[in-house]
Amino acid sequence: MKYQIGEVIEEFGSSFEVQMWSVEKILKSVTESADYEEFDGTPSMWAYLIASKSGDTYVPILMQKILDEGFTDPICLYRGIFGGLAIGNGHHRLVCAILLGLDEIPVLYTTTDEYYPDASEGEDIWGSDEEVSDWLYAEFTKTYKNLRKQEARAEAED
Repeated sequence: MKYQIGEVIEEFGSSFEVQMWSVEKILKSVTESADYEEFDGTPSMWAYLIASKSGDTYVPILMQKILDEGFTDPICLYRGIFGGLAIGNGHHRLVCAILLGLDEIPVLYTTTDEYYPDASEGEDIWGSDEEVSDWLYAEFTKTYKNLRKQEARAEAED
């Protein structure tokens, strides 16, 4: 993991502490979302969030990355604009954790009352297009090679 548990860091204009949270605690505590204005933390909204995010094509790649390398990039939790606990960056990682049945994941938890700005407010949290392209190419290449190995093994067994 790029952060240490208990470390306090400055990101996105706020102070965050790196903590381990149970997925259950996140599901019971989060009532706001940076991605879904209508999100209220009810089971039906969680079902909607999980269904909509799990359908993205790179979720299986992210799941494989988490299986191979562990959960290395914490999700961001902060005080939302309506006063509840909100998830900012990390919706897909949380969905992957749920689908993989992980018990605990690392979170960046705000230690201030400041609103967490999302990427639409000007801060580039993803890196340059070239960095993202390089990462995606590497992930797709690795996934393709793994699939080819699995296919070769299956053919050898037949």
